[in-house]
Amino acid sequence: MVHTKYKGIIFFLIAMILIVHAHALAESLAANDDLNDDLLPETLVIQKTFKPGFGKPVGNVVLVSGQVVIIHQSSSLKGYSAAANTPLFKDDTIVTLEDSSIEIHFKDNSKVSIEEKTKFTINKCEYDDDLKDRSVFLTMIKGKIRFLVTKLLKFRRAEFKVKTRTCVAGVRGSDFVIMAGADLTRITAFDDTRLAITNLAIPEKPPLFLNSFEQVTHRFGEAVPEPEKIETGITEELKNELPFSDQPGETSDQDADFQGDLVLISDDQLVSQDNYPESDWKKSGNRQKETLETILDQERVISDSMHEDFLAADVWETPPFPPPPDDE
Repeated sequence: MVHTKYKGIIFFLIAMILIVHAHALAESLAANDDLNDDLLPETLVIQKTFKPGFGKPVGNVVLVSGQVVIIHQSSSLKGYSAAANTPLFKDDTIVTLEDSSIEIHFKDNSKVSIEEKTKFTINKCEYDDDLKDRSVFLTMIKGKIRFLVTKLLKFRRAEFKVKTRTCVAGVRGSDFVIMAGADLTRITAFDDTRLAITNLAIPEKPPLFLNSFEQVTHRFGEAVPEPEKIETGITEELKNELPFSDQPGETSDQDADFQGDLVLISDDQLVSQDNYPESDWKKSGNRQKETLETILDQERVISDSMHEDFLAADVWETPPFPPPPDDE
């Protein structure tokens, strides 16, 4: 009788520990209140007409629900409301507000489906079908994004990297979801997927490989743990949360420089700055500039050193991805 009583107490304590751990994990993935406030600078002004960024478009918006803001690096205190067919440019930052989502297609036909309260930047997006070259580097500041990356088996270079605050995920062609917070990243791999995860706190260590139907949760400053197997029910739930449309993503002028203004919204549809979330940005202009410069500096350092393998060959050799089957 005593033994049975103690066993019940032990089970109760284990259950409580699991509940507390799950709650703490959920709070970390929510990226805490500070990051939630930092979605937009409080002095950001939403423009009536769309102005293009520099260079050629690297992709375009396919679907939008709710309020999604695009910020060019060249005008960090001006925002533009996203709409279907809006072109996107290098160094654009995309922000989805509460109850909002967006689907974006890039020139290589890779897609991203972005949930509410998410912020990410297109630091680099180069694609040349003739030269068989792709090089993409994205930074997730916070939020939740599903990536469907096109496999380019015959390309000379086909790198596609996503950086969070804790790690860099290197991709060749995959379907996966990243949830990013202030000090925690969770990556879930779907079918036919292989990712290389590099720890930003310990970049000299070889990357950890994440395969189909595996998940890893990484906290800043800690070693990347071994991946855990997940059930297909979990992946299907995530796919339903972040679906992709069947609409094509390219527009007719995507390979040419964008010219002129594109009127996206009428006067009565303009969103007042007062309707955006409150924030504690005291020096938003300087902070936005500092954030973008920091991202660019990190991108240059990481991308250069991880060009073909994740770090330079004279430091250490990264285990190569397995070769594609002969029939492909």
